[in-house]
Amino acid sequence: MSQSTGTDAEARSFFSGYMQGGKIYSQTYEGVRCIGVTAATYNALSEEHNSLVASYNEYQQMLIDLGKIKVPMTQDQLIEKQTELLNKHSEQIGQLQSAIADLITYMQNGAQHHESVDSIQDSSEPLSEGGGDRPRGKRGVSNGAGNRQRPEQLAGKNG
Repeated sequence: MSQSTGTDAEARSFFSGYMQGGKIYSQTYEGVRCIGVTAATYNALSEEHNSLVASYNEYQQMLIDLGKIKVPMTQDQLIEKQTELLNKHSEQIGQLQSAIADLITYMQNGAQHHESVDSIQDSSEPLSEGGGDRPRGKRGVSNGAGNRQRPEQLAGKNG
């Protein structure tokens, strides 16, 4: 089946096509190409598609009932879940910021505390059985900068 009209623009865009087996074909100088389907073929394909979707939904529901898969979340449920997680993480960030502020305050107060302990140790009052609140190592002596040296090394420096 081919059509042609009288105007020059339409004559230059000549269309040649035919239907065969429920499909619509276009024939050009480049060859034959399927460009669509007939209404009857489309309706048959739609019915087959709907049947397959119904089978899929039935099978999916059986798997959900058996507990093999979880019900997929809707967009609203997904947004709600993400909002809950965002709020939870925001609370955790707030708690961490508070803990960091407390730690900084503790560290600043701790430095002042260690200065007061050093002044107590320099005084003539004896310390209690524990020897203050600074940890003492089993081996070596601290040189005050946190570096531990063995007594032999210290004796080498002094002598």
